Amino acid sequence: MSAARIVSLSILNGFLSAFGSFMNLTVAFVIFKNKDLRKGLNLLILSLSLADLLTNFLAQPMYIYLLVNETEKDLYAQKKAFQFFAFLSLHASTNNLAAITLYRLRALSRLFRHIILITRKQAWIVIVIVWISAGIMAAVFDMEPGKSAAPFLHLAVILAWIGSYVGIFWLVRKHKRRILSKEGIPSSPFMMANLKYESGAAKTSAVLVGTSLICFFPVVVFEMLGKADEMRLLWCYTLLFAGAVINPCVFVCRSQQFRAAFRKTFQCL
Repeated sequence: MSAARIVSLSILNGFLSAFGSFMNLTVAFVIFKNKDLRKGLNLLILSLSLADLLTNFLAQPMYIYLLVNETEKDLYAQKKAFQFFAFLSLHASTNNLAAITLYRLRALSRLFRHIILITRKQAWIVIVIVWISAGIMAAVFDMEPGKSAAPFLHLAVILAWIGSYVGIFWLVRKHKRRILSKEGIPSSPFMMANLKYESGAAKTSAVLVGTSLICFFPVVVFEMLGKADEMRLLWCYTLLFAGAVINPCVFVCRSQQFRAAFRKTFQCL
């Protein structure tokens, strides 16, 4: 790798690491400090922020170290440690997004039947499953036959994400037509407000998933071509790590509830 590429990648990843660590730490801190946010979907957002924080605070500096010292010998242990933590944090992030997608799909499929879709205990169980599965993926995808199966599993996840959001926005349109057909009945304003809230939440998760797809898709293509290991080190890791910076920014921009909690938290401090 040329010296210019090493310098530019190191500077870019250093900036992304610092900014992403700050943003994800802020999101996690605000959710942790506000009891009203420590429930349901926000616990999955907290888990997502911790996964992205692991990427920015640990995996990305390790990547910079490997870039700067690429000419050094005996870096096998450092490379294996970096790859494990990178795979762990990135798969934890995608697993959290998959859980959020399923949550949104369930919320819209049962929109008018009950209010509480997931208890705090259930959310923590899901989070434990997300992290255990991420650890298993990090270990299995680093060796055969898991390494050969990874591209097909990743492609299946991408297709499942796309299909899920097609279904989610189809449900939004279906519910909207249903409510408009009942316009004039006393409960229709409440039903429309509920749909508007769930639709907005679905759009937020769709943006989170969409940006992740943009960051992950090139890697999946290179996995299919058998060039993933080489291209990750050249530039794909930088694109993957950028997703961990984008996620908290999207959540902060899209969540009015979080921004209100953010102002309240730092005014108290």
